[in-house]
Formats: sequence, structure tokens, C-alpha cells
Amino acid sequence: MNEKGGSFRKFRWALIIIFLISVVLMGAYTQIPGLNTMDPMIFNAVGSILVTLLMLLIVALHGTERYGKKNMLIFFMITAGVAYLFENINVATGWPAGSYSYTSNLGFLPVPFVIVFNYFTMGYLSWMTSQILTANYAEKLKGKQIFILPLVAAFIMVMWDLGMDPINSTILDLYIWDVPGPYFGVPIMNFVAWFVVVFIFFQLFALYISKYDNINSEKVSKISNKPYWSEAPVTYGIMGLYNILFVISFRNDLTISMALITVFTMGFVVILALVNIWNNPDLRS
Repeated sequence: MNEKGGSFRKFRWALIIIFLISVVLMGAYTQIPGLNTMDPMIFNAVGSILVTLLMLLIVALHGTERYGKKNMLIFFMITAGVAYLFENINVATGWPAGSYSYTSNLGFLPVPFVIVFNYFTMGYLSWMTSQILTANYAEKLKGKQIFILPLVAAFIMVMWDLGMDPINSTILDLYIWDVPGPYFGVPIMNFVAWFVVVFIFFQLFALYISKYDNINSEKVSKISNKPYWSEAPVTYGIMGLYNILFVISFRNDLTISMALITVFTMGFVVILALVNIWNNPDLRS
């Protein structure tokens, strides 16, 4: 790898370490002297902004190296457009996920725009992790992979929502379900709708990138290494760790259940992806 590429890789891993520290502090802050005296609302607001910015930077740098600036912008536009349209329709009509409303903890818009960044960042991490699980390293999408990859990515992203949604709608009070559902207060249709929506934007991007992906020998050489491909599943796993650490700050049946679910969904995906990467003889160490 050239010196510039190596420097960018080290910078991204430094950001991932900072991201990990930030998530640990946010998840366990009630047990950390100094932080546990802060106003929870202010702490969570500042922490959420920091985590979102770090995620955006990590994803933007990693994605640009693989797809280039233009294609990453296209990915953002597709995810943002589909997700924001769905969220606004759902908040206005209660369909298809169920009737809910965002609280002022996320801002004053009916659908806070920060939601778009969450779809984009977690969408990208899920997309890249699905490439690892389907052995689609640095290759242009073609044939059945154009349809398999979005399906796998959708499952990976909904795993995050399984552990995140009940915490956000209760302990963090980020949104409120008008009619609570059977999954720790969350309607089952929420997860069905999530799967369909994320599958739609993954499929749209797959169809686009199968035609306009620019793969050349220089790019392949730059990203054909194990540390590069490990970045996405590790960052995805850190977001899962955020769900798990809530047990430390808020120990109850809900947080214990979400931690258990996260370990055996997101945790398993991360382990499987990393094993696939490090057992791949075509990738450099």
C-alpha cells in the first residue's frame, strides 16, 4: 500500500478508537465519576452529536476510498431520500410501521434530520458487512449478487434496530409509540417496515453501482487488505456495544434483554465477518 493510503487507514482506525471510547462513555456514564453528575439530557444530546459526527467521518472516508466521492454522494442521496420520505409518511399517517411521534429530545421538526444520518451511516456499515459475508471483495456487482447483497444488508441493519428501538422509545424517550406493541413496547410492523424500507434503498444502490462502479487496479491494490475490510464490521459492532452497555447505566429487564439480543445478532455478524476477512488468503494483512 502506498504511504498516503496507509496514512488514511491509520487515521480512520484512530477515529474508530475515539468512536469506541465515546460509545463506552455514553453507555456507562452513570457509573463514571464526573460524568454521572451531568444533566442526562445535556449529556445524551452532546454525546449523540459527537457519535453521529464520528460515524459520518468514518463512513465518508472509508466509502470514498472504495466507491469515490460521487458514488458515496449517490448512496447518501438514495438512503436519505427513501428514509426521510418513509419517516415523514409514517409520522403523518401511522403507516406502515405504526403510529409514533418524535419528542423534542431530537429537535423540533416532525422528523428530525439527524435520522437521515443514522440511516446513511448504519446503512453503509451494513452494506459493507454484507459484502464481506457474501465474499464480494472489491468486485463489481453482477448477476444474482445485485439482489442477494441488498437482502443480506437489510437483515444486518434490522438487527441493529431490534436492540435499539425499545431503548430509544422508553429509556431515552426519543420517540413515543401511540399504541405500544408486543416487542418491549414496539409494534411488530415497525420491523417489517424497517426491513422493506432499507431493502429498497439497498436495492436501488445495488442497481446503480452495478453499472457505475469504477474498479481499477490501483483501487483494488489499495483496499485489498484485512485492516481495511475490518473497519466496517468493527464500527458496526461498536454501535451494537452501545446497546449492550446500557445494562451498566440502566440495569433492568429491558436493557438486559436488548443486550442479550444484540450479542446474538449483531455480535454474531461481526464475528462471522471478521473470521471471513482474516481467513481470506486473497487479502493482505
